[in-house]
Amino acid sequence: MSSLPGEVSLRSWSSEDEAHLDSLLSADVDRLWREQFHGLHGPDRDGPDWRRTRVAVDDRDTMIGCASIVHNPLHPTRFPCAIEVAPTWRRRGIGAALLDTVKQLRGNASHPLSTKARASNTTAMAFLTSQGGLVYQTCPAAVIDANDPAVQRWAAHAQSATGCTDLTDLSSEQLRVAFSTQYEWTHRSWSPVGDHAALAAAAAAEMTDLDRTLSTAAWHGDRLAAIVFAFRTPTHIEATHIEVVAETLSEEEPGGEQRLAQAMAFTLRAVRRQPHSHMVAVDGHVTDPHLQPVLGSIPALTTNPLHLIEIP
Repeated sequence: MSSLPGEVSLRSWSSEDEAHLDSLLSADVDRLWREQFHGLHGPDRDGPDWRRTRVAVDDRDTMIGCASIVHNPLHPTRFPCAIEVAPTWRRRGIGAALLDTVKQLRGNASHPLSTKARASNTTAMAFLTSQGGLVYQTCPAAVIDANDPAVQRWAAHAQSATGCTDLTDLSSEQLRVAFSTQYEWTHRSWSPVGDHAALAAAAAAEMTDLDRTLSTAAWHGDRLAAIVFAFRTPTHIEATHIEVVAETLSEEEPGGEQRLAQAMAFTLRAVRRQPHSHMVAVDGHVTDPHLQPVLGSIPALTTNPLHLIEIP
């Protein structure tokens, strides 16, 4: 067990802690961290929304750190984990002590914890590595400027005259099924879905934020072969970006890379025509077999890699 400074102790969550949560964040906190992990903290819960939280406090019982682990029905073989320490209290062993404590609270000690950190966040990466953290997936976090002339030349070359449409004519059920199908196979090899009902519910929720006019379906005859889901909402990573999720509907899709390139080109040209932001953030993984070659062929693309890390 990691040692704590003498004036620091750990306890369970109290109702007063909510008001102090934001004091744990740095001024330059990553928006993805704020949206996906900062909100994990709260009172302990059992059942489907299982959670355990422990709070580090100073000698006045003021929160100076917090760690939480939760159950994720979509991916039940890992416990998502958030560890935060107030900037002025960092590098004093508090984060390691919090991590040691929540590890003991797992319902299944054989399942690791999981979290995320930017490759560029050397402080977070050094801490996680020191605690035995291992990268099990990487998201390139590619960003494309659809207004860039080089990108438009790529899109004009990649776009077939036929075979792509937007999603305005697809039903909500068709979209939910397509999103679930795409999600399930792209996660199968490294973080398999554990609850397909939970996936269906999550897919339906995602579709409420979908921009059908910027999204693209690539067809093989009358069969949906690949799809680019485009979202424009302040609940996603960057409020000023279009965020897209893109892949084929099957890992074995014939000509999948070409069909996905055509769909991505169709979306980029649609984004360029609209009067709002022309920046497209791509949510994908280095293991996506069709998406990654497509992204590799697009010029003027930037990345800010995000590591998915498990802690034994």
